[in-house]
Amino acid sequence: DEVTFTTTRIPNEVETANGAHLFTTIERLEGIHSPNVRGDREYHTPKISISDQDIEISIGLKPHAMEEDHYIELVWLKDVTQGKIVLAKEFSPSDESPPTLKARVPHGVTLQPYTFCNSHFLWKGEPF
Repeated sequence: DEVTFTTTRIPNEVETANGAHLFTTIERLEGIHSPNVRGDREYHTPKISISDQDIEISIGLKPHAMEEDHYIELVWLKDVTQGKIVLAKEFSPSDESPPTLKARVPHGVTLQPYTFCNSHFLWKGEPF
C-alpha cells in the first residue's frame, strides 16, 4: 500500500504524484555521496519536530546559510521500511534560513530525513 502524505502548500514543494524527476535526482545524489562526512553537523543535520502526525524538518542546530555559493538545495523524507522517497522539497539561495519542510504523516511509518548542501553534500538524520 502506498502511504499518503499531506503537506502545507509551498511553491517549490514536490510530492510523489508529480515529483518523479526530483526523486531521480535525489536517488542519484544518494548513490554518489556518503552522508555526514563534509561540513559541520550543527549546520547540516536534519532536525525533526513532531506533534502528533504533524512534523517539521529544519536544518541544523544553528541556522544554515542560504546564499548563492552555499545553501541547502534539497530536503526529503525516505520510508525506512520500503527504501522509497516519499516527500521532497527543493530550495533556492533566496529562501529563508533555516529551510524547512512541513508535513502530516500517518502513524506507523518509520521515516528518515535527508538534506543536501551544495557545498557539503549529503546529510542524513536519525529515523523517527
